[in-house]
Amino acid sequence: MSETKPKFRTGDSVLHKPSGQEWLVAYYENSLVCPCGHPLSFVEEHHFELTEAADDDKHRQLLEHLATSGDMDDPRRLYARRVLNLDVEYYVYSITCSKADEVRGIAIWWRPNDNGYTSKLDRAGRFRHEKIMADPNIYNNGETTFAIPCDVVERMSFRAVDLESIRKLIRTNREVGGA
Repeated sequence: MSETKPKFRTGDSVLHKPSGQEWLVAYYENSLVCPCGHPLSFVEEHHFELTEAADDDKHRQLLEHLATSGDMDDPRRLYARRVLNLDVEYYVYSITCSKADEVRGIAIWWRPNDNGYTSKLDRAGRFRHEKIMADPNIYNNGETTFAIPCDVVERMSFRAVDLESIRKLIRTNREVGGA
């Protein structure tokens, strides 16, 4: 089953039929057009006619501009950030450290603020998209590190108890006269 193409998209030029004005589409969702400029407005799609479809470059450039401009809660900014996945957080998987710990079969993650490593997901750092993209050679180079969206890793994770910790507990308990 093919997905239907939206009537308008970010960067399209449209004619606002009631006013005769040409508007630039910030986004189109749920049959509503949200234009660039002020005031913020949402107008039903039947009031518009496409005059020029944005090419992929123009579409992407406007999304990137919208994602970093305006108020933090401006719907146009929020839409662009959602479409560009800019609010995604990542765990940084250490390929090098995980290879060194293959015996236990546990993934090793970067801690917050690039402060060491951990096998415990709840102690792993959550890195914003901007940080990963600012230096992909460090955070996502595919040889020593690999950035994975937190929601993906969390779906793969499970709760377990480290066997070596259990063995240590048993040894310690025996030494102090326990079971």
